[in-house]
Amino acid sequence: MKKKSRISRKLNLKKSVKKETGKTRKTKKTKKTRKSNVNDKLDFFKKRDGIIYSYLRDRSWDDDPEFLLMREASIIQHKDEKKYMIDPKSKHLVLLDKHEKPYGYVGDVLKKFPYTYEHEWFVYKNYANMGKGDIIMTDGRNSFLVVEFKYIDPRSAGKTQRVKRTKKRKEVKEQAKFYVEAFRKSHPNAKVSGMAYTNEEITLT
Repeated sequence: MKKKSRISRKLNLKKSVKKETGKTRKTKKTKKTRKSNVNDKLDFFKKRDGIIYSYLRDRSWDDDPEFLLMREASIIQHKDEKKYMIDPKSKHLVLLDKHEKPYGYVGDVLKKFPYTYEHEWFVYKNYANMGKGDIIMTDGRNSFLVVEFKYIDPRSAGKTQRVKRTKKRKEVKEQAKFYVEAFRKSHPNAKVSGMAYTNEEITLT
């Protein structure tokens, strides 16, 4: 009886070793697969970003005010502001938090999202009348920043022009909110935040 129990113990021991070895191999394989998927995803974002950034950066001849804001933001995002003589602290962003107040310098946030994921994107593919957003940036993982741009003419004076400027500020915030929600619906597992980017300077207090 004792011999049998010793043999059975040995057999059980061998089985457990096999099981553990199998688990270890599976774990290593799973980790390798996950790492490969993450690298593939990052490569996808890098390639996409390279194409969009080249387009925005090299389109220096376009003098449309809102496009120039978009180009400026993209240059700051890619840390090229010194090369193109842009001050990343010259403007402030409006993060869409619950207070809707200026939150910090543009550069401090844009650089956290080094890849451009979308440029002039449709909420519903090929249906421009249903909404077309400006830019979506990403950190290359699962966080996205939806950015909407609006040029506000600072030269205009008078009550009517002040009302127009206020209307534009409100409009760009509402646009950013709309596109944030639209992107969240199509990417329910992503972390999505929004920004309204204008040419106005806001003093932080």
